[in-house]
Amino acid sequence: MAKKSLATVSIGKNVVYLLIFIAVIVSSYFKIVMVSIEKYTEIGKEIKQYNRTVRKTKKEHDYYENRLRSLKSTNRRMLRATINQYTALEVGKYLQSNFATFDIQDTQESIAKDNFRAVELDIKTTTKSIVNFYRFLEQMNSSHNIIKVAFPVHLKSQGEKIEIRFKLKIYTFKKFKADNEKR
Repeated sequence: MAKKSLATVSIGKNVVYLLIFIAVIVSSYFKIVMVSIEKYTEIGKEIKQYNRTVRKTKKEHDYYENRLRSLKSTNRRMLRATINQYTALEVGKYLQSNFATFDIQDTQESIAKDNFRAVELDIKTTTKSIVNFYRFLEQMNSSHNIIKVAFPVHLKSQGEKIEIRFKLKIYTFKKFKADNEKR
């Protein structure tokens, strides 16, 4: 057998091999690209679903957060009253700052319903001006407790002084009172 030289190699045969090689490369490229495209579309769908879930959850969170803020702002006093305990010193402080003489005649504690207790005070005081009584009511209204002045308020003139007699009910929540006593 004679050696074939490079000049005698058939160009047609090389072209066929080249075409087969290119076809294999192109087909493997499309297989890899098609799998990647399918994975890409699956991941895209998962991301869209995730984003929908995040938007829905954020919308619900924002709704409840806004609702909580509005409740906190409108019911701030009620929320403070749930954690604040009644103290006779607070009432005494307000009485002392507005009246020269006062007398807390009767203290009665009653349990009203299951959630709170009421402390009822019978207060008798004398003052020169009814303005002191109104100032006392404003101060009590600004306290952290839920307070009710039981009407009627008895006003009696004694010369230059006015004797004022009224009942004051102070409400505190039993649940929080019990929690604070345990500590």
